[in-house]
Amino acid sequence: MEADATVQSIARWHLGGDLRSEFVHADADVWLSQASGLFDLAYVDCRPGKYLRLPDLLALLKPGALYVVDEMLPQATWPEAHQPRVDGCLERLPDVPNWRATPMWWASRPVVAARI
Repeated sequence: MEADATVQSIARWHLGGDLRSEFVHADADVWLSQASGLFDLAYVDCRPGKYLRLPDLLALLKPGALYVVDEMLPQATWPEAHQPRVDGCLERLPDVPNWRATPMWWASRPVVAARI
């Protein structure tokens, strides 16, 4: 799911032939309100899926699914009040039932979590 069609076109180019992939061009908050079914992977780079509606997104992932987020290190494009959201997310993820999260200290500090 991507709100920017140009960005999504890159993923479609590389993964569009894989029948396991589904591409949705939408606003993440709207999509989360309408989504149904279960997914194997969520690569999340949007505020609703990381901070604002994390429980809603995690509920859409199957046992064994991966939840991957990036840009957990400060970015020049962040609004001033954004860092507390990031800190809160990193503090909460280890306590989410049935999930194991691993923050990594490289690149933009991605986090990979698996549903158990």
